Amino acid sequence: MLRVIVESASGIPKKKIGNPDPIATILFGGEKKKTKAINNELNPVWNEVLEFDLKGSPLDASSYIDVIVKDYETIGRHKFIGSAKISLRDLACGQVKSLPSKNVPLVNEKQQSVGATIDLVIGYEAPASPNLNDQSILDISHMEAGKKTT
Repeated sequence: MLRVIVESASGIPKKKIGNPDPIATILFGGEKKKTKAINNELNPVWNEVLEFDLKGSPLDASSYIDVIVKDYETIGRHKFIGSAKISLRDLACGQVKSLPSKNVPLVNEKQQSVGATIDLVIGYEAPASPNLNDQSILDISHMEAGKKTT
């Protein structure tokens, strides 16, 4: 299970008219999860937990998440504010169980900073690995040992 806590963002650029309504999207492994939009806010606080079921597969060292912040629009397409790519290598290698990602800079389409940052905490629970002390394995070996060879 990959758990992404989208905490907050700060320094979202103002629009020409009014403030944006930021919404954050997390992309991982072809799956997309979104937070709620926060109306009229340059420093939104979401504190939302987005979970991705890995279906028993371990994280790959090359895994990453894409974080995309847009200005929510009720009519038409949401307007892109900025994005960030966060490597999950330390989680995949088992070095850490949780990856606090604070003040991650958001960049535009040209990879230039937009002046805004986002705060996330990424947690990872590795799939249960077969344990040699597992009762079912012991049962099988006892059955094997109990068979008579003729």
